Amino acid sequence: MFGLAPEKYLPRLRSFIFASAPYDWALEWSKTGPVSPLERALPGDALRGQSQRIADITSNQKAGHDPATGGDHSGSDFSWLADMQASGLDTSARIAREITANWITRNGRWQPRTWHMPVLADRLYNWVCASSFLLAGADASFRHQFTKALARQARHLFIAVRLGVPLPQGFAVQQALICCALAMPDPGSRLKNGTTRLHQAIGDEVLADGGHVSRNPSVQFQALRHLIETRTILRNHPSGAPVWLQAAIDKMTPMLRTFVLGNGQLAAFNGAGHFDAKTIELLLKISEAGGRAVTNSPHSGYQRLASRAAIVLMDAGAPANGGRCSLENAGTLAFEMSVGKQRLIVNCGLPADGNPALMTALRGTAAHSTLCIGEMNSSEINSTGFLGPRRAWRTQAVRREIDKNTLVEATHDGYRLPFGLTHKRTLYLAAEGTELRGEDVITGTAEQPAVIRFHLHPSVQASLIEAGNSVLLKFGKIAGWRFRTSVADLTLQPSLFYDGATRRQSQQIVINFRHHGPVSVIKWRLSKED
Repeated sequence: MFGLAPEKYLPRLRSFIFASAPYDWALEWSKTGPVSPLERALPGDALRGQSQRIADITSNQKAGHDPATGGDHSGSDFSWLADMQASGLDTSARIAREITANWITRNGRWQPRTWHMPVLADRLYNWVCASSFLLAGADASFRHQFTKALARQARHLFIAVRLGVPLPQGFAVQQALICCALAMPDPGSRLKNGTTRLHQAIGDEVLADGGHVSRNPSVQFQALRHLIETRTILRNHPSGAPVWLQAAIDKMTPMLRTFVLGNGQLAAFNGAGHFDAKTIELLLKISEAGGRAVTNSPHSGYQRLASRAAIVLMDAGAPANGGRCSLENAGTLAFEMSVGKQRLIVNCGLPADGNPALMTALRGTAAHSTLCIGEMNSSEINSTGFLGPRRAWRTQAVRREIDKNTLVEATHDGYRLPFGLTHKRTLYLAAEGTELRGEDVITGTAEQPAVIRFHLHPSVQASLIEAGNSVLLKFGKIAGWRFRTSVADLTLQPSLFYDGATRRQSQQIVINFRHHGPVSVIKWRLSKED
């Protein structure tokens, strides 16, 4: 029946089945039994656990997850359980049981938001890993309620996968399949099914240079975290962790290092969110993988220039074309820069959740430190939230390193269809790490207005000097850099930066000019003040 149904009707048909009374009755036959707790690879944050507010957790649970917007689901995925478990407070287990019991009462049956696949997968993993914490000292009523809910949701997960529900990128569902197989009675073929699906997903999602197909630093982090967590789980099983799993971890870890800037956080490219620097550092440590940050990643499409205290990361690749990621950005040839622990040039980033108009604007070219022609995105973002057919399909990057000086030349054709124009950006980072030179070139005959933006981190103070043809940048007590350009129309304008869920006001350096053809060349330079 499913094979004959048109593809566009399958999601609606599956939802109809999952919401039906017969399906709910079928889940009642899920086999329950003692839950075998599994070891957690990344411990929770004790301080965060001690400061958790019940009202905040339950509020997030009621909000759930909206698949259309990718909204926050930090309550219903039960990620907060690890923090409460690590808190060391005598009352934590009782509070966690109370919240869990109330959630089960409200969400015992399938619901499209709280049983959404990525939310469900994370919740199952967190429940199993925290099962000893939740069940120690629990009465018989909660034990029955919890084990029954766990069995029902685990069975639904296996059924949903067999029915072809699209799996999110990042290996969360595959990890949950393995986790549930090991934690519940009679793993049987379920464990083999989970490991087989994980192996296939790694082949589909991990590029040759170790990057994730989404090109999203946050997805890179989450995917690697799921692999490391799965390795920890399987190491405690008699069969052990397969060799290919560690090989995938070894492959992905250097690429995650590529995305880490001087302050230990991830660069804001292609929908990347905020992660605590200590968490990133810990994940890299427990990966047990060597390998330095990848400087030239032709498959993932990033170029990393690093000299002493300066780090520059440039998006020199074509936008992802997987069709499953709705957060691809139109930021081709954008770059971010840090000096020591200070982020200097940034992209605006994305909040964890936001209205569609805001999210679309923040994914646009103007929200990135790159060039924009004709007030148009370099890749079209359509009404569904995905990239449209007009995009920067062809990108090219050439890298040269001489005496520790690094030169990268990159081009894209995102403006070829509407205007017949191409954009080339050249970045040169001096060996001392005290100077970054740039050149933006537009080639083509069409006459169009153009803007080059350099979004500044909120902690950077900027002021126009020297008759308005340069900008002094200050951060900290004595640090100062100067921005200069060959164009007279240089201004400072308001900007914004998302630091996790926090929206912060900032500034941006803006260069306006008009391309008359056949070639426009804009040179600029960032250099440290003596």
